[in-house]
Amino acid sequence: MLITALWLSRAAATAAWHHSAAAEPSTLAAAGALAGSDSVAESRRHTNAPNPRIDLDGKLEIRGIRFEPLVAGRNIVHFEVQNQRHRRGTLGLDIRTTSPRPSGRASAWQTQYFLDLAPDATVPARYAFKISQPLAADSTIRLQFYALDAPEQFKLEQYAHRVFYQAADLPRRPPDQAPPPPAPDSQAALARSLLIQIQAHLRANEYSEVVRGFTKDYCDLEIMGRGRSRSDADQLKRLFDGDGFRHFWDRDEFLELQPGDVLGEAGALQLHATRADQTWTLGLVQDAGQWKIDSVSGFKAPSLGWANWTERLLPAMQQRRTEHFDVYYFTNSTAQRRIDAISRQREEGLAAICRFLQSEPAGRIRLVLFEEARTKHKETGHQGSGWATGQMIVEVCNEQTQMNPYHEAVHLIAGQVGSPPALFNEGLAVYLSEHLRAPGPEEPGRGKVPVDERAAQLLIQGEWIALPELLTYPEIGPERSRPEVSYPLAGSFVKFLVERQGREKFLEAYGVLRKPKDLAMHTSNTQTLERIYGRPLPQLEDEWKQALRQRSSSSPHRNP
Repeated sequence: MLITALWLSRAAATAAWHHSAAAEPSTLAAAGALAGSDSVAESRRHTNAPNPRIDLDGKLEIRGIRFEPLVAGRNIVHFEVQNQRHRRGTLGLDIRTTSPRPSGRASAWQTQYFLDLAPDATVPARYAFKISQPLAADSTIRLQFYALDAPEQFKLEQYAHRVFYQAADLPRRPPDQAPPPPAPDSQAALARSLLIQIQAHLRANEYSEVVRGFTKDYCDLEIMGRGRSRSDADQLKRLFDGDGFRHFWDRDEFLELQPGDVLGEAGALQLHATRADQTWTLGLVQDAGQWKIDSVSGFKAPSLGWANWTERLLPAMQQRRTEHFDVYYFTNSTAQRRIDAISRQREEGLAAICRFLQSEPAGRIRLVLFEEARTKHKETGHQGSGWATGQMIVEVCNEQTQMNPYHEAVHLIAGQVGSPPALFNEGLAVYLSEHLRAPGPEEPGRGKVPVDERAAQLLIQGEWIALPELLTYPEIGPERSRPEVSYPLAGSFVKFLVERQGREKFLEAYGVLRKPKDLAMHTSNTQTLERIYGRPLPQLEDEWKQALRQRSSSSPHRNP
């Protein structure tokens, strides 16, 4: 079985309805506003009465959909599925839930499961899903069924059947009336021992052993490795490294937990564990005769502090004030040891950038330096080594990672000139960084190389991204933008424009091109660029390629 999670919306599609009833106006209004994923016309109410058989294209059949009483958080749906073919098949199931928020914007959660079915098999199916708080009468559950030959065929919009349910029509689990009693001493000892064992495996980075201490439901809903084509152990490591970290607990904080009271009986325990001023509650259940963690609560999600991270952190950091910068850094950090050189380099780099862009800073610039990328992400929510926003630059500075002193400053000052596509925005930062003598892109076995040399290599190796496509990128960095290719190409193209066509013409283009949001804006950017440079885009690209070939043929570093 595979699982994946998406926090995405999609265009409405024609629905296949089961037990549909005319929707009340209030129901339509609520469901039609759910993250824009389903049209008002498709929003109907369902009851939890026994369901007739649902045929999936004559390949599979779904019987008896049933929900366990609902709660905010984890929930369970049951049904039976029959493979009507004389060969193996796969059931695909997409579950999407939405809950209203006081702000008026719905909170959505979505996941997919895949079940391999033997020929002519009939099997019971049980799937876990989440409903975000608060659970309300108009919280909605959508089930989409797919009859597939294999999981690789899955496409979200190509479902065979789908049904909607509203929480108002489903039974709810009543709240606990009284806290559970203290657990027997023997079970309490096992619960505490489990936490200590998991912490020991986590300290040793034994992630496969760590996930063995959690139930399958917890792994499916919280860790979610299978649907990302990786094991839960690999995904857990990625969570701690920043992939989805915002909604998960912190590794270091988990390791600080001290086991305390244990409550419960009849196969369900609550272990209270403390750290600093927090008390976490670990829910434990019996799974195949062993106690495992089934829920974790009481921790503070990192995202809760991201909105006000500057107010939280900056007052506790050291500060160096220069002519244009307020530099913040931690005590006993790499930045503190190098603060004199950092301050001098930043002022010199800023002066050179301002001369090129013919612009001045809009005000004082905050430069915030973190020792580790993981700490920066945990505290601010930003992944990567650095970024610039408003009048602030945030970077990682340690013995292994040191941002060049120009890249983010270029973004900050250039933002006052224009907001062009990433080809110009990132390309200018790469070009000026090299022009001002910062190192170029990394070349395996050779260290840093000039952007033109790297671009020429990409051209020769057939890894080129065509100029019209580069011009469509609103940003460079996400995997789909192929940053290892697009960054040096963008820097090389900007270098070509500036050094062959002049700075003034480039700054004119930078000021009028716009970050592309749709096809019309991309078309406008293409026309504007062709007008400024007086030639069609393909001709401009050919001239750029020719310049790279000439540089490559005369380069003393050219590979044999």
